[in-house]
Amino acid sequence: MFISHPSGHSISVSITAPVNLLLLLIFKYISKFDIYKYVINLYTNMVNVKIMPEVKITNLVKFFTLLLLSEGPKHGYEIIKEAEGKIGKRPSPGQIYPFLKDLQKHKYIKSKGVGERDKQVYFLTKEGKGFVNRVFERFSGLIDIAIKPNLTVCTHCKCEIYKGGFKTKLKGRTMDFCCKDCAASFGRLKI
Repeated sequence: MFISHPSGHSISVSITAPVNLLLLLIFKYISKFDIYKYVINLYTNMVNVKIMPEVKITNLVKFFTLLLLSEGPKHGYEIIKEAEGKIGKRPSPGQIYPFLKDLQKHKYIKSKGVGERDKQVYFLTKEGKGFVNRVFERFSGLIDIAIKPNLTVCTHCKCEIYKGGFKTKLKGRTMDFCCKDCAASFGRLKI
């Protein structure tokens, strides 16, 4: 028997599954979500795997902390200084270190002591890199929404231009180009 989870994954459950599951299905006293939760717990206990909830990214400080860690190992003070440069406001250690601790708890980062003072350097684990990629994918849609209205398309090569570019008048019409070379090529082809 297969039970599908709302995430799209199916879980195979043996016909000899515990009677409790069958009772839950028969009497319908419990929501489908509770049944999914029960089956997932049953399944994860069988294979001894933990399902870890995602860490919530609720502000720019957390987002930039992930961004900085994706660039390479950093110690806490480095994260504070570099985030200050990118955000324009100095994050407090009370924002950074609890978030790093949460990432460690979820096994997204590890740390090791380096140097004379044994400063903790934080780096992403394999799971952490996957988590960061998922976060960046979620945020990429927001970035697309913010940037899309400001994009123009090169009349010649059709590339998208965010800022800059080259405008020229051809046959009385103002046209956008990514560079002077595209404008010159287009002018030779079309005029």
